[in-house]
Amino acid sequence: MNKYKREIKPGVYCDVYEVLRAFDVTCPAMQHSIKKALASGQRGVKDVLQDKQEAIQSIQRSIAIDAEWKKTPLPKELQGLCREDEKEFLS
Repeated sequence: MNKYKREIKPGVYCDVYEVLRAFDVTCPAMQHSIKKALASGQRGVKDVLQDKQEAIQSIQRSIAIDAEWKKTPLPKELQGLCREDEKEFLS
C-alpha cells in the first residue's frame, strides 16, 4: 500500500492529489493549504499548529494571487499580511 493513500470508504483508497483533481483545485497555493490541512502534524516534520498556520498562510497567498490576476484590491483584513514584493501592487 502506498503510504500516501488513505481509505475513504471500505476498499476505496486515494491520495491527496486525487482529491485535489476530483475537486478541480488548480491554484498551487490552495493545493498546498489543503495538503497541510489534511495531514496536519502527521508527516513527522512539523507539529499540528505549525501545519495549520502554514495552511492559513497559503490560503492568504491564494487570495493575494487572485487579487493580483483579477486586478482587484486585496481585502482590508489581508493587506498587512502580504509578502514584501506584493505590497507595491496591493497598496
